[in-house]
Amino acid sequence: MNPYKGLKTYQEEDSKYFWGRANELSSLFEQVNSRKNTILSGMSGSGKSSLINAGLIPKLKDNGYIPIRVTPNEAIANSLMDIWKYLSNKMSQTIEDYSIKIIPHNGVTISYKDCGLLDKLNLFDYKDEFEFNVSFVFIIDQFEEIFQRKYNLKDIADFLSIYQGFCIGNFTLPLSQIRNCDLTCSFDLASHISDNSHKFLISVRQDYLFEIDRYSVRYPLFQQNRFHLAVLNEEQAYEIITSAKDNNGKAWFSESDATLILQNILQTKDFVL
Repeated sequence: MNPYKGLKTYQEEDSKYFWGRANELSSLFEQVNSRKNTILSGMSGSGKSSLINAGLIPKLKDNGYIPIRVTPNEAIANSLMDIWKYLSNKMSQTIEDYSIKIIPHNGVTISYKDCGLLDKLNLFDYKDEFEFNVSFVFIIDQFEEIFQRKYNLKDIADFLSIYQGFCIGNFTLPLSQIRNCDLTCSFDLASHISDNSHKFLISVRQDYLFEIDRYSVRYPLFQQNRFHLAVLNEEQAYEIITSAKDNNGKAWFSESDATLILQNILQTKDFVL
């Protein structure tokens, strides 16, 4: 099997071929693990989606998290708020696929099936087959698609408001509007949200960061916990070239061949690693 995907995005099943990003993966995981929210940015083609799919998602699973990834274009049917309903449905399907146990908090009488994402995250705990607690990481990849769809400023502001509310427990929209977003809300908003262990990550092209920044005065969360993914350097590219091996463990390329390949790449006009 050819481990080199060219311009195609690496998927979770490609993780064993995902080389050259060990340091970035370690740093990104530590940030996601220690923070409620992370904003991942980088140039178009820098490998953000590949880092998420083939790097971060497997590492999250290895450390007891359940990642749920979505892109706006796959989630949105009509309204920008469709993303929350899509994540809620995908969470329910993931719980079923992984046979995760749903444990309601004391005094909770609402049925899980009647809950939107907000209630699911704050009225229930989740345990795996070994009775370990399970936390979810919600990943919105290719976030620039929201701005490419040309939603009006208020729609985007309302979406960002709810995102910030999930992360810090401070919802600024009227409760009736939150309920209309298929989130449901059966409790006092001020006392629950920031207490849960679930995480959120947005991945966005670097040239669209200014679109987020225009809302940062109202929603300062989006200026915090940023993680920039730089393009590959020569050392990383060399590692990628030399890491591929055949079924007998023999390297595809010798060190001298790898050096020559890298030199040819670097001499290509307008090429960026």
